[in-house]
Amino acid sequence: MKVTDKNEKEIELASLDILVTKWSDKSGIALSVINKHPEESPTIHLSFSTANKKVMLYGISGDSPDVYNDVDKNNVTIFEKDLGEFVPHMKVKVKPHSLNIVQIV
Repeated sequence: MKVTDKNEKEIELASLDILVTKWSDKSGIALSVINKHPEESPTIHLSFSTANKKVMLYGISGDSPDVYNDVDKNNVTIFEKDLGEFVPHMKVKVKPHSLNIVQIV
């Protein structure tokens, strides 16, 4: 994704940030997936050595990068989706301009 910096110079920017972590007191992992692209919905492929785990997708998104919540203005929503049981090479599609948590427990 190309953006213009403060010096009016166009630069290439990664549109997807992913961080993986695990719990110290129980089994399972969580992925933080931030999609900065205003229009594209990328698909991430999960390839972990785990079995019999439930996959949940939690997220925050809006209709455009410019929307926000304020008094009497609720344009950004929180969503939750049960993706079922984990399977190797599982695919998860994330919404444009969104913050997502993929939980595998």
